[in-house]
Amino acid sequence: MDAQQREVEHLRLELARAQGHIEELRTQLEVHSLEPTQLREVVQNLEQQLVERDEELEELRRMVREGDAWRREIEADRRETEESLTRGIEALRQEVQLIKSTRLWRAGERYWTAKARLRTFVRRSGS
Repeated sequence: MDAQQREVEHLRLELARAQGHIEELRTQLEVHSLEPTQLREVVQNLEQQLVERDEELEELRRMVREGDAWRREIEADRRETEESLTRGIEALRQEVQLIKSTRLWRAGERYWTAKARLRTFVRRSGS
């Protein structure tokens, strides 16, 4: 009796495997038996997806080019501003040097130096 049950279980297992294999073969047959019109539709859909993807990629490339151009423009503006500021600073330095080279400036420096010495002297003598 035990042997018969094992034999029945074995046959059931073989039957399940055979049914699975049959189902697999049916699926393969369905895939291979697609009509040419269906295959054309699949190809057309895939081609349309490729066209859409290419359009998206071109839009992304355009955006990258615009971003690069904007960055180059900003960099050029930054360099121009930096050069302008450098020229302005140099002009101011030259003006300061010119002012320092005048007799009035030297007289003012002597006045402030004498005043500072006088204050120091007054503080020391007052303490």
